[in-house]
Amino acid sequence: MSRLDIEEYRAHLKIDRGRLDDMLVEQPVLFHDVSDAYALAVSQRDMAREDQKRVSARAVGAVREALSVEGIKPTVSLTDERLEQNESHIEARDRYKSAAMRADRLLALKEAFQQRSYMLKDLAGLYTASYYQTPHAVDRNTATRPTYKHPAKSTREQL
Repeated sequence: MSRLDIEEYRAHLKIDRGRLDDMLVEQPVLFHDVSDAYALAVSQRDMAREDQKRVSARAVGAVREALSVEGIKPTVSLTDERLEQNESHIEARDRYKSAAMRADRLLALKEAFQQRSYMLKDLAGLYTASYYQTPHAVDRNTATRPTYKHPAKSTREQL
């Protein structure tokens, strides 16, 4: 499987009420793609974690031996300090962090697609009930309506 482009799939989250039929048809495929990518990302994250543990264990041994050769008692704090300077340990940690970030982002995308499925169901129900043909279904392009102002934005604007 090729690597799923998270940003490309995020663009599919937007719901076009005029294309509900298409969106209902494509939803299971999109959800499956994201779920599959998430499962793969979790596996890669777990493998990166195991690799990090292996690399760290080897690096700790090398650091302790180097300290002993230098005639320095290898205390936990000194070993940890030197470990943080070890290139292989740093690279393994960065690979794990990257894999964990990708898995977390895919989990968020998967949950968003789950929410999208609920919204599509609700919108399809409104369409079936002829909601969009009644006067209270306002055309978004011509109507004036109050807009929601996010409290965090207004707070930032005041600063």
